[in-house]
Amino acid sequence: LVAAEEYMRNNFSKGITVEDTSEYLSIDRRYLYKLFKKYSGISPKQYLSNIKIARACDLLLNSDMSITDVAEKIGYTDSLQFSAFFKKQTGISPRKYRNTSQINS
Repeated sequence: LVAAEEYMRNNFSKGITVEDTSEYLSIDRRYLYKLFKKYSGISPKQYLSNIKIARACDLLLNSDMSITDVAEKIGYTDSLQFSAFFKKQTGISPRKYRNTSQINS
């Protein structure tokens, strides 16, 4: 599990998937899922999403990068797809997150 987490943390910006992770580790995707659920309580997909969201939030708050650039930094080639992912995970758009957080600072 540690190797999977490390691989995801080191490569999430390349747009990797859970399938890429299981292939890298030479284990079945379903087995990787079982390991994650057993030891962390979340799926490998959610773990990967958590890494991406944490990095995106950091970049949105601590840089003046465009939304498109933030999307690319976390592995998205399409900023609309990134915005949809971000909103699904956080409940608000990247732009609103940045603006609201800056107001509260």
